[in-house]
Amino acid sequence: MQKITQFLREAWAELSRVVWPTRQQTLHYTILVVIISIATAIFLGVLDFLFGTGISNYINPTPESGVEAPTVTAEPIQVEANVEDITVEADVVEGSGSDTETAEDTDAAEEVGENAQEDQN
Repeated sequence: MQKITQFLREAWAELSRVVWPTRQQTLHYTILVVIISIATAIFLGVLDFLFGTGISNYINPTPESGVEAPTVTAEPIQVEANVEDITVEADVVEGSGSDTETAEDTDAAEEVGENAQEDQN
């Protein structure tokens, strides 16, 4: 308890040595902070408006803005595939059963080949 009272006495003594601003100085500094804050807000608001308007006119131009919309053209790509050149390799997992093709596997492979030939024509 004695340490707490000693701390409080020393803190009070330190506060008595502080040079506090006068009421007039406090008022001036407060007004200065408010003015600088408002000026900064106006400056940033104007920049935000200008950049926002400029970007929106670039992205979605209107006839009044005088900005032309960027055009993107794409040309079709011709892809050719020869079914005879396609090979299918499969790994057999041990314990999966038979190592031979089933009738279903053969039918599915033939169907894929037929679909590829139809796409070519």
